[in-house]
Amino acid sequence: MPTITFYNLKEDKKKAVISAVKKEFSRIDLIDMSVKNIVEDAHIARGSFYQYFDSREDLIEYIINTEFEEEERIYLNLVKECNNDIFEATYRFLDLLIDAQSENPKYFVHIFQYLNATKILPLKSIDINDISSYVNIDMLNLNSLDQIHAAIRIIATITFAKKLEILEGSISKEEGMKQYKEELNVLKRGLLK
Repeated sequence: MPTITFYNLKEDKKKAVISAVKKEFSRIDLIDMSVKNIVEDAHIARGSFYQYFDSREDLIEYIINTEFEEEERIYLNLVKECNNDIFEATYRFLDLLIDAQSENPKYFVHIFQYLNATKILPLKSIDINDISSYVNIDMLNLNSLDQIHAAIRIIATITFAKKLEILEGSISKEEGMKQYKEELNVLKRGLLK
């Protein structure tokens, strides 16, 4: 995680560092990321970088956790807007993310590739307890908190997979969202008669 020095930077300097990191993440896989390119683009000294972060991996972890925390905040707001209907909120969530992230899809694809290659999950990828507290239980045929958590994990898995598929360009947004809506409908209906 960042050092106190990073947190004490002026906002414009922090934004310059984060912007440089995102530019580098968009250019190349995170595993091959260059601190040299980041410091040049952010107009900081290499030594300053190591005053802000203990290592390159520290920086990557910070950026990934920041992204996931922001996505969770957006998702929880959508759940509230959708009267705690997690299916409608999740559909709108993916639609919104694809639109926002389509300007720089490689950045997000590289994050997913890094997570997959390193087998590291962000410290705060999804706070299931937080999300489950917003779920409208009356809408669901679930009997326990464990079942609600399992449902949230399943929905999160198909959401992240579809997001990656669309951002990688394997499928158009229109076709991907159509498939995603059908996947959510299958979950809503269930598999057994």
